[in-house]
Amino acid sequence: NYKYVFDNRYEFNQVFKNFINRDYFLLKENNYNEFIDFLIGKSKIIAKPINKTSKINIEAIRINAKTDRKKLFDSLLKKKLVLVEEFLYQTNELNNLCESCVNSVQITTFLNDNKEVSILNRIFKIGRGSLLNSLNNGGLYTLLDEDGKILYPAIDSAGKKYNIHPKSKVDFEGYKLKNIKELEEFVTYIAKEFDEVRYVTWDVTLTSSGPVLIAADYVPRIFNIKPSIISDFKGLKKKYEKEFEKGEIYERNS
Repeated sequence: NYKYVFDNRYEFNQVFKNFINRDYFLLKENNYNEFIDFLIGKSKIIAKPINKTSKINIEAIRINAKTDRKKLFDSLLKKKLVLVEEFLYQTNELNNLCESCVNSVQITTFLNDNKEVSILNRIFKIGRGSLLNSLNNGGLYTLLDEDGKILYPAIDSAGKKYNIHPKSKVDFEGYKLKNIKELEEFVTYIAKEFDEVRYVTWDVTLTSSGPVLIAADYVPRIFNIKPSIISDFKGLKKKYEKEFEKGEIYERNS
């Protein structure tokens, strides 16, 4: 059951360890000393529950000389935030958009019966001051075209639109994300390597050492921008249906 790999964050890191490009650590009642070793040299960490469907929120935590490590260890165990990862440091280009968190692109792929990978969607997730870029943490999202150009104003969880980033003041109109092709080649390679699940959204970002896989979902959300913002009123349905005609969308082995 390959769904388990996507639902269990620790298993996900184990399976995709060649693509996540970050240290991670699984907290247990008896590994406090190993946790201390893991924190050496890290100024930020991300703490997550193992189960992706958990309602427990992910936390981003700053680490410094004043941090009470034992108190932090006990607190994370109590809150069941037992998967601890090092914080990813994005490229300067992405950092200029929002420096408080990792900004990412969610790319949805479909692997057809001929082992060809189609890119169905590119969602640009941008932070807004929080340590996380999700909508429920105040983040913004918009869509990118195949050249990495922002197609529409970004919107927040309430549907409010933004032509300019409210914090960094970066103008979204005409903004083009460099290296979008590098990200697409990255997820295309992963999609072919992990072909048991054929319809996946890959959450990726760019660092100085190249593309990094943050997470993935085997039940992709079909993000679209509300019709009032789209001048041509065209959605994604026809594009998805055209690709799905080339093969079953569900995994072969479940």
